[in-house]
Formats: sequence, C-alpha cells, structure tokens
Amino acid sequence: MFTLDFSAEGKIERKPPARLEKYAWAVPAAILPPMRRQVAHLCDYIANHNHKFPYGIKDSDASVFIPDGSSVALGTGCIGFTCATFVLAVFRRFGIYLLDAANWVHRDADRAWQKSIADLQAAIGTPAYIVAANRADAAVGCFRFRPEEVVAAAMLSCERVTFADASRLGQTVAGWAEILAAIVGRRP
Repeated sequence: MFTLDFSAEGKIERKPPARLEKYAWAVPAAILPPMRRQVAHLCDYIANHNHKFPYGIKDSDASVFIPDGSSVALGTGCIGFTCATFVLAVFRRFGIYLLDAANWVHRDADRAWQKSIADLQAAIGTPAYIVAANRADAAVGCFRFRPEEVVAAAMLSCERVTFADASRLGQTVAGWAEILAAIVGRRP
C-alpha cells in the first residue's frame, strides 16, 4: 500500500504510510474492482515517472490525464491541481465525474484559502507566473472543491454529486478525520 503526496510545489511522491492507522480512504462506490485496479495503475504510473504539476487553484471538467498517464491536458484557464482536483482529474480519465461542478457554490472562506495558497507559493519561491495566475483566480473567487467533499462524493453511489450533498457529507467526513486524528494522537 502507498499514498501519493501532492505538495504545494507540485511534486508527486509515492510513499508508504508511516503509520497505517493515521490514514483513511474511500473507495468510490460506483467503481467496480477491475476499474479500481486501473485507477491504482494510473496513480502508480504517475508516481513512478516523477511527474510534477503546478499547484493551481482553478479546476475544469476538461482537465484530464491522457490515457497512458504520461501527461495531463488542462482545461482552459487551468495551470495545475490542488490535492482534491488531482483526484478529480484521475477519475475523469476514466469518465467518472464525482462532483457536479456546473452547480457549485462560491464561498467566502474559499477565496481566503485560495489567497493563502498564492501567498505560500510566493514565499517558497514558486515561479511567478503560477503565483500570478493563482492570485488572479483567488481575486475573482474560483470554485474550490475541498478534499472532504471529494471523499464524500466518492462514498456515494452516483456521479456528479451536488454541492449541497457533497458539502453536507463532507462536513461529516471532516469530523471523522478530526476524531481519527485525536484518537491516533493519543496512542504511543
């Protein structure tokens, strides 16, 4: 078992989990085992070929990995991925659209998070064009798909999960993550 770590620098690393009990995952209900293996194979290929993708806060349903996973076709105006949109793009490669992006909702807290990402990128020396693109996207407030919402959508047995359902169940997922972190944090 391994995890893919997608850093703010856009580097993807394949890592074994340090402590398995610190991790939780969701297997998309609508995906049958043969396709699960294909998804895992694509992730393994991406990790083993040391791909690097810019960390970009704007997503598009058109952003998808090409069939062999060697590169990605980014949608109009997109420069890269967040952790959540990376996962969405992997599933889109297989024709699975977990979230209903067309009916997503702008949230004030997301704009603040997006600005903080651009500020972090500037502080760590990310190329200026990436920082500028993320600052521009944050200024207009592009949609943010939160990791817990992607997990929530994967847990449901349908595609194109609505904002209302993903955000509601996503809050539950985030709560579980906090409980798990508290339990694991108390262990020796």
